[in-house]
Amino acid sequence: ALKKPFTNIADEYGISPTSVRRYFEEFVADQEKDRVLTAPKVLGIDEAHLNKTMRGVFTDTENNVLLEITKDNTKRTVKETIQRMEGYKNIEVATIDMYSGYKYAMQELVPDAFIVIDKFHVIQYAQRALDAIRIKIKKGLPKSERRLLTRDRWVLLRNKEDLEWRDIEKRMQWFELFPELKTAYWLKEGIRDVYNQSSD
Repeated sequence: ALKKPFTNIADEYGISPTSVRRYFEEFVADQEKDRVLTAPKVLGIDEAHLNKTMRGVFTDTENNVLLEITKDNTKRTVKETIQRMEGYKNIEVATIDMYSGYKYAMQELVPDAFIVIDKFHVIQYAQRALDAIRIKIKKGLPKSERRLLTRDRWVLLRNKEDLEWRDIEKRMQWFELFPELKTAYWLKEGIRDVYNQSSD
């Protein structure tokens, strides 16, 4: 059942898919009985959309190890999962996205832990803000002038160090014409630099 759909197994053994599901759930419950979750020093809390539901994803961020995937990502489930971890009071750092439920769960359970917003999410917000400004500028132009901003999204959302010279030239032209775009772009890159130039 870990590798095949329940319906395939039901057909193969001549039993109902409901029976396969029940046996599988019993097997999982049996496996879960003896499983011990140990709290890492650096806990990552995120989510993933699996089977049409947002699930909580817990990782040992320092060692790149998946610890747990939960039925949902509500604050209650997050707290229950952390409390199940052996030694959870010793968690020193939690890396999270901007969902407040993760933050409050950590503050209530391990108030001395540092809470760090994962850089991916911070940069993603900066890119979205830049993209909104780019779209606003482009929509404000007459149709005949919109071609000035050809490949603009690709160039502006790309990391500055990954651009080729022809893209840099284009970008410089756009910045002369649209100062607001220039400001937004360099703010986005400045946020990236905070992370890239940090030594810890």
